[in-house]
Amino acid sequence: MAKRICIVALLILVALGGWSSRLDAPAMSQVDAGMERALGSFAVARGLNAAISLAQGTQISAGIGANITFSVGQVLHPVNEVVESFSHLMLLASVAFGIQKVLLLIGQDMLVKCLLSVMLIAWGALRVIGGKRNRWMDAALVLMLMVRFAIPVVTMATDAVYERFLHAGYTRSTEALASTTDAMNKSTEDFRGAQQDDAAGAAAPVPATPAAASTTAQAPTGLAERMSKAMRELGAMVEETGDSIGAAVAGLDPRAYLKELKDSASAAMDHIIELMVVFLLQTLLVPVFLLWAMYAVLRGVVANAFAA
Repeated sequence: MAKRICIVALLILVALGGWSSRLDAPAMSQVDAGMERALGSFAVARGLNAAISLAQGTQISAGIGANITFSVGQVLHPVNEVVESFSHLMLLASVAFGIQKVLLLIGQDMLVKCLLSVMLIAWGALRVIGGKRNRWMDAALVLMLMVRFAIPVVTMATDAVYERFLHAGYTRSTEALASTTDAMNKSTEDFRGAQQDDAAGAAAPVPATPAAASTTAQAPTGLAERMSKAMRELGAMVEETGDSIGAAVAGLDPRAYLKELKDSASAAMDHIIELMVVFLLQTLLVPVFLLWAMYAVLRGVVANAFAA
């Protein structure tokens, strides 16, 4: 008799909780906050991807008619692939939070609350009068309880896990990725600006020497003399071009630039992986585990209510 009274009291509390919105508002707020974090991380990932794409197109001009393209694309290709995967994961995380929001709205619907109340009354009446256990009714009750309470409870529990264990890592990694993006953009812009300045200096016209002017004034008439003059001018042109190429390469040594990009990319990889772990736990692993645990508990409680 005491057990039946406890069951009835518990059913009344559950029915009142089903009509209450005490859990719904904070759960909706947590879902909105999670979606905002996912979209913010997605924006950071796209910004980093744009910075890498800008760096991959970097070239250096080394004098007249000679271009050297450094392997920036090869250096950053692995991290660029990881950034692409990360941006896709952030987009999926945003979709997951959107699905949670829809499920929260479904659980708050008037029809769901009415069906839950009907199921609680029918199941409780069958238990109180000592009727035979109906597995179909047990399953329907567990389903309605999951529809009404699972998403708010799981959302609040997941947010508690996030605040306790994941928040610091998320904040640290997001700020680090934003700083890395700014640093890569600045490095690329500085390098390209130095390249343009050096190219402009290399292309500056060389004033004619008095000897050249004198040679022009006294043009040779013989074929041998004209060929000798052409060879001397060609040799002087090659020498000047070689000097300009050497000056350009010496002034724009790409090794420091590539090392800086490589270090930034390595640091970004660590933070990207940390953020991927955060969102995988928050949107997949922890919610799935909590849903399974809640379903197992509810199923056990409903089944044991008919035990002798």
